[in-house]
Amino acid sequence: MFCPSCGASVNQSKSFCNICGAKLPGTKGEGQELSIGSLVWAIVAIYVIGVGTAFGMMAMMKKFGFDEGAINGFTLLIFLLTAAVEGAFLWLLLSRMRGTREVSPNRLREQITNEVSAARTRGLPEAVPSVTEDTTHRLAPALRNEPKIGE
Repeated sequence: MFCPSCGASVNQSKSFCNICGAKLPGTKGEGQELSIGSLVWAIVAIYVIGVGTAFGMMAMMKKFGFDEGAINGFTLLIFLLTAAVEGAFLWLLLSRMRGTREVSPNRLREQITNEVSAARTRGLPEAVPSVTEDTTHRLAPALRNEPKIGE
């Protein structure tokens, strides 16, 4: 399994990436989280409902004869509540968007290549030549150039 954020190879039993800390798909509680698309629709719906409620309540309060101060205070309260809910949804949306970067195929290929290279370096160490082999290799050129006995 690979991390959707950084592309690192991750054990399937993990719920977060060891490299970047992103939440991995298919973990417990994932179905309870809102998707990015549903967060955008929630932001739009809260805005429309909030503005509609503010204007509707202003009209109703004028019809029933409330004074301007009460109407303005109540309207301000509705706008502040709408802004607070909008802020919460925007914070959720931005945190969700920061955590889900797309992994490009080149980055994923590079990550796999790095993992294979790391596996190769963890293999068996090179054999250390023995003292006898080292001496033989050093003396070989000298023995080839020496005149033979009897020449």
